[in-house]
Amino acid sequence: MVLGFACLAGCAARRLARFIAPLALLAGCAGVESGQELVRAQRLNAQAWEQFERGRYAEGLARGREALAARERLLPAGHVDVDESLHTVAALARWQGRYAEAEALYRRSLALREATAGRDSAKVADTLNHLALLKMATARYAEAEALFGRSLAIREQVWGARHRLVAQTLLNLARLHVAQARYAEAEALLAKARAMWEETLGPRHADVAYAYHYGGRLAQIRGRYEEAERLYQRAAEIRQRALGGQHPGVAETLAALAELAAERGQYADADRLARQALAIQEQALGSEHPAVAETLVGFADLQQTRARYREAIDLYRRAHRIQELSLGPEHPAVALTTLGLAHVHRSLGRFSEAEDGYGRSRLGLEAALGPEHPDVASADAGLAQLYWDQARFYLAEELQRRVVALRERALGSDHPDVALGLVSLARSYAVHERFQDAEALIRRAIAMTERIMGSRHPNMAVCAQALGDLYRDQGRHDLAESWSRRALAIREQAYAPAHPEVATSLHGLARLEIARERHDRAEPLLAEAFRIRDGSLGARHPLVGRTLIEMATLQRTLGRPAEAEVTLRRALPIYEGDGAELSPSHPDHADALEELARVHRALGRQAEADEAQARAAVFRTMR
Repeated sequence: MVLGFACLAGCAARRLARFIAPLALLAGCAGVESGQELVRAQRLNAQAWEQFERGRYAEGLARGREALAARERLLPAGHVDVDESLHTVAALARWQGRYAEAEALYRRSLALREATAGRDSAKVADTLNHLALLKMATARYAEAEALFGRSLAIREQVWGARHRLVAQTLLNLARLHVAQARYAEAEALLAKARAMWEETLGPRHADVAYAYHYGGRLAQIRGRYEEAERLYQRAAEIRQRALGGQHPGVAETLAALAELAAERGQYADADRLARQALAIQEQALGSEHPAVAETLVGFADLQQTRARYREAIDLYRRAHRIQELSLGPEHPAVALTTLGLAHVHRSLGRFSEAEDGYGRSRLGLEAALGPEHPDVASADAGLAQLYWDQARFYLAEELQRRVVALRERALGSDHPDVALGLVSLARSYAVHERFQDAEALIRRAIAMTERIMGSRHPNMAVCAQALGDLYRDQGRHDLAESWSRRALAIREQAYAPAHPEVATSLHGLARLEIARERHDRAEPLLAEAFRIRDGSLGARHPLVGRTLIEMATLQRTLGRPAEAEVTLRRALPIYEGDGAELSPSHPDHADALEELARVHRALGRQAEADEAQARAAVFRTMR
């Protein structure tokens, strides 16, 4: 939520009463019919904000446009009511993702205000702030920064350096710097804004909660999870006291706490907090409000992480329906929800549905935000991972190159998302045995991550694990162990001991021990990875299946084929049968059947081995 925006809506009804009397006088001069039409336009403008507050953005925008058309027809171009309507329609268009329309209207308002109130007026500063937020939404960060800077200078001049509107601009600048990965600058601005609000409004004012909330978000991004929880909790306490426990602002912070808990692997807490946030929003805003849809998407993300795919699909689809109705089918939020659904289909092995979803998401994001927006790169990254899962490595590499290039253009060459893109591209290089090129990319990602996020951030574990895996594939086992253990140490410090990311490191170390033919050391590592994944993600999760397959392979290698068969029998229901979540065409299903064929041969059951091998071949062709 943007500071000051709700205030515009809240003041709409008061404006209506204030303007009815002047409009009645105008009616005597311009004719009764024109005066009545202007009164109606004022009511329509107020209704536009009322519809916004109810989450009915399309209806609000229609009323706002009708009011604007009437005022432009009946009033002089520079009239204050025309300016009010320009701002109303621009704001509602922005919230509907109609950014080109919104920008054109804000530009008209800016020109009008500069001509009537002066270039350094408070009204001009307000319009500059809204324009900057629009630029930030469309990833035009340099333009946004210039506009925020001009707005800040005017507000400091008009209101003084300690005014609450100055603090608001500082907070918006901090949010911009977070998007640009300029975290130290963002942190300083948030601290300054918070101090100003506490000084001018008091430490328990609702506006102060914004600084704590976004401070929590920044700490979470930087991997400082305990600090993030403390800041979010403080924001929630302030909002509960100032606004009441059932206010949507409280729900916003509870949803953020749920996301934080999920990131830390505290899934039961995440589930509870998400449900609590959703209940508050549905009670306060109604079940069809866009804010409810946003929380549903976060809840769906959580269920997807836990491999509760049916629940995730239901939640995404419900959010998608609300967004289409309230925001319109062309809003970028609709495309992002489609992207989440595509991720679920990929996880399930429903590759055709996933590819269609990634394509539709990309088209929607590009149409709404432009081809250079980072969210477009997110859709490409998902499709690249799909190609990887299908062993279409050259197509994956081509897309990964595009992702890195787009992120560098949009975010700059020194950004965490660029670093993660480099790691993904390095994996494709390694498949084609371009080990030197892959190492150079991962080394660059490591240097970038260490510089921006610090040496103990979870992203550093991703980079370290990738380098360890690369060295393992080259047979450089000592280096592989050093980097893999570094990844494990970071994850054990950042997360709870039973976090799935810890299991990822243990699994990587087990594979290294297998490569070194130290099977006795690999087995307990795989067993611990399985225990963590089974306990935290559930028995039907794809990672649980992958771990069981590799455990069975190790058991067979150690001369225990009967035990391996039992292990595989635990894995196969993840991919087949009535209770299976994953598609039979999932690549791990064929791996499990091929391993089962080898186990049958080891047990002297050739006919069963041939049958399992034939089934594996069928499912391989389905990829």
